[in-house]
Amino acid sequence: MVSLSLFLQRGKGNDCGTRVFTVSRGLAPYVPSPAKHCPLPPHAFPADAASLPICGSGGEDRISLLPGALLSNIVGRLPVKDAARTTVLSSRWRRVWHSTPLILDDDDLRLPVRAHEDDVVGTDTTIAADAVSRILDSHPGPFRFVRLTYTCEHAAAASSHSKDDDDDDGGALLLRKWIGAIADKGVDDLVLFNRIRPANGNTTLPADVLRVLSSLHRLDLGNWDFPTTDYLSRDDKFLYLRELGLCQTDIRATDLDRVIRFSPNLEKLALIASDNGVLIRSFSLQCLLLWKTVAQNVHVLAAPSLQRLILWKLAAGECSLPTKLSIGHAPKLEAVGYLDPRLLVLELCNTVVDDQLASTSSLPVLPSVRILALKCRVGVPTEANMVPVYLKCFPNVQTLYVMFDEEVDDDPVSVKPDFRMWQEAGRIRCLVTMQAIVLKNFRGDELEFEFFMFLLNAAKVLKKVVIVLADGNEENGKAVLAKLKLVWANRAGRKPRIKVQIGGNTCSFRTASDLFVRDPFYF
Repeated sequence: MVSLSLFLQRGKGNDCGTRVFTVSRGLAPYVPSPAKHCPLPPHAFPADAASLPICGSGGEDRISLLPGALLSNIVGRLPVKDAARTTVLSSRWRRVWHSTPLILDDDDLRLPVRAHEDDVVGTDTTIAADAVSRILDSHPGPFRFVRLTYTCEHAAAASSHSKDDDDDDGGALLLRKWIGAIADKGVDDLVLFNRIRPANGNTTLPADVLRVLSSLHRLDLGNWDFPTTDYLSRDDKFLYLRELGLCQTDIRATDLDRVIRFSPNLEKLALIASDNGVLIRSFSLQCLLLWKTVAQNVHVLAAPSLQRLILWKLAAGECSLPTKLSIGHAPKLEAVGYLDPRLLVLELCNTVVDDQLASTSSLPVLPSVRILALKCRVGVPTEANMVPVYLKCFPNVQTLYVMFDEEVDDDPVSVKPDFRMWQEAGRIRCLVTMQAIVLKNFRGDELEFEFFMFLLNAAKVLKKVVIVLADGNEENGKAVLAKLKLVWANRAGRKPRIKVQIGGNTCSFRTASDLFVRDPFYF
């Protein structure tokens, strides 16, 4: 029985990699949110909360009789403004507030600015910045989660507008005070996201951010200049750091290497919109994510625990040079992609992979990879001919993703790729055992169908095929489905299950870096 179905559904993804990097404000979807932030409805504790009875029908204060751990759990889940309001209820609630690790998110502290009574024109970040200062001064710590975005923008703007000639301008002093207090009191998760990088502002983070690293589990920075780490010694360790995310943050390759090496338990590293070189030497790193990166060199020198290497929307670096990705010792690497031959030069085991090695025995291999994602323009022979070369480098791939690039080449294509010649260049081992193929951005033209048929005929034990249409056109989906049914009617032997869905090439970097998600590319 033919197993074909058409799922007319839109592709889903939490974050889209195509629009958020045009301006700094567009980076907002990448700002992490507190994972366990479960606030009560807004204004759960009104300003006159002191006059409200917290009691049962007999006037007894029953909530305050709850165990202290439970009260602390309640306060810790409230937005910081509402949590602070609980201090007016009783002396016990004041002790609870001071002893509870809080969630400090400056988004909860913003007040609307009104030009008229009903006309909201913006928010007063000065009020929010003052509130942040008061909370950091009054609460003894530690904090569960601190996220400063609007107030970081305020501090950077204050720095750019300062009339002083020295470095200790008002914005820099304010930021230094905040980070110093956080370092002294401790925090598990810290997000410092400067929403707008001012042209003349001081965006260098205070050196105290390195002190914060000693207690952090996760650090996310956006739109900053990372401070130098030259003064760190070998005795300095960031023992608790598990996740590090740098978005449009300038950091020297030596500083990044030092932070990685001094973090013996680091599991995830995300570089978003970065143009810095990357050198990976880490025994603990499990996920490396490069998101719209223009780095010229990415060297995975020694990463014995690395499981996935995610590259999304790479861009040409200086002088339009492609990124050189060098993979050395990574014996546990299971998922790699997207490899784009137009923007990437792959080096495995000190050997540059190119189409000249396709028919030779010197082609390097990485046998641990089970999930491989490629991106190419099948109408450009120099790119299409790299597909079989990549497949031979990863002989044990079980799931293959191919994203067809919609961009056209500036030069007309004079010679179309001959997919039948791929097998003549040597046996492609992974096609024999491949179990799933996912084609994304599929438009259904002649070359894409020919490419698809080559994969389909070569993969003998294929169980599943997913075709994601490019334009989200329902009629095109029906036409592709009709063509597939015709092919299936004439196909002998076992037929894999095929799903055709309408979607796009949306992608979620949080899904891709989630180690609990088995397949980082299936979104």
